[in-house]
Amino acid sequence: MNYNKTLQVGINISQVHWSLQNFINKKLRPNGITLDKLRIMSIVNSNEGCCQQFIADSLFKTKTAIANMTENLVKEDLVIRIQDPDNRRLNKIFLTPEGKNLHDKCISEITDNMEQVFTDIKKEEINNLLKVLEQMKNNIE
Repeated sequence: MNYNKTLQVGINISQVHWSLQNFINKKLRPNGITLDKLRIMSIVNSNEGCCQQFIADSLFKTKTAIANMTENLVKEDLVIRIQDPDNRRLNKIFLTPEGKNLHDKCISEITDNMEQVFTDIKKEEINNLLKVLEQMKNNIE
């Protein structure tokens, strides 16, 4: 494979990642939340009572980074931490009702705005892109 083309693929993936993250953060700003916080809330929404290590592993972030963001979410009354009765070192994380409402609202808004990102891209092209990205991820792991 041509080295320049593979390098360009990596550069383009990185540029799209950062552009998409900035695009989504701009859309989330009026709700007073960032994409990083919303990602944590999404994991908690799908895995009620999960621990911070699970969130860190899911997001490829350090446990310390997740602990800091979780602390901010607690202060904002979007999540609560409950100490695991079987292991006092573990905190189980849950969305508050306010957190659940904000999460659902933000996910709905992002979903609506993603239509703009995929304008003029056929479903078949999106499916092919997903397959290629998944294969690249598998090759790295």
